[in-house]
Amino acid sequence: MCLVTPERRESLLVEYDRSGMSEVKFARYVGIKHSTPAYWLQGRRQQRRKEKSLIKAGADTKPSRSNGASIEAVVENASGSGVSVGGLKDLLCRRRLLSD
Repeated sequence: MCLVTPERRESLLVEYDRSGMSEVKFARYVGIKHSTPAYWLQGRRQQRRKEKSLIKAGADTKPSRSNGASIEAVVENASGSGVSVGGLKDLLCRRRLLSD
């Protein structure tokens, strides 16, 4: 099995976005299984949904350096006091506490 680095995967996804090809045609073009782009695109969509949720909650997002899967955020209330949180569940809980 040949592993693709995260940088190469993102490069291929950008190329896919620009290509206008179907996932199957693109996979054949770059020499990977047809299910691989679907898996990558699903992961990218999930990550973007998480980021949008945090942005809607009023938090700044910053991907983790380890694997980009977790999000670190700082939530502030009107008085300017804030807390650092790690996950979406934690963020929503702390945001609710700060708004009270």
